[in-house]
Amino acid sequence: MPNSLIVNKNDKLIIYLENSIAHNIGTSGNVEIRGLVSRAGQQAIYDKNGNLVTDPVNMGTFDFSSPTTAWGFAQHYFTDIQPWIDWGNSPEDITTRAQRNAIPIDSLKSGTKEAIKSLFQ
Repeated sequence: MPNSLIVNKNDKLIIYLENSIAHNIGTSGNVEIRGLVSRAGQQAIYDKNGNLVTDPVNMGTFDFSSPTTAWGFAQHYFTDIQPWIDWGNSPEDITTRAQRNAIPIDSLKSGTKEAIKSLFQ
């Protein structure tokens, strides 16, 4: 399985990101599924056994801005990533701002960029 992949499933474009950095805090092997086009804003995280991750630390969240272009990623950073760094996924998220801030943004960008690149290959 590639690190990232764009899939057209039932005419709904989705991005598959292997070992998603922001959704593997204290664990590994979680994959991110992110909707595009008509599914934009939807995100789900699955563990290595295919189970939906619902814990407050690593669960998927709604994206207010889709990171599918450079401008979109800039919007995604300010509307989705920075609020997550500041406050976490939910009131039940036990990670600290320092822990979330320690995740390299370049790593978040590179995973998204790889998925977007595959759209045009």
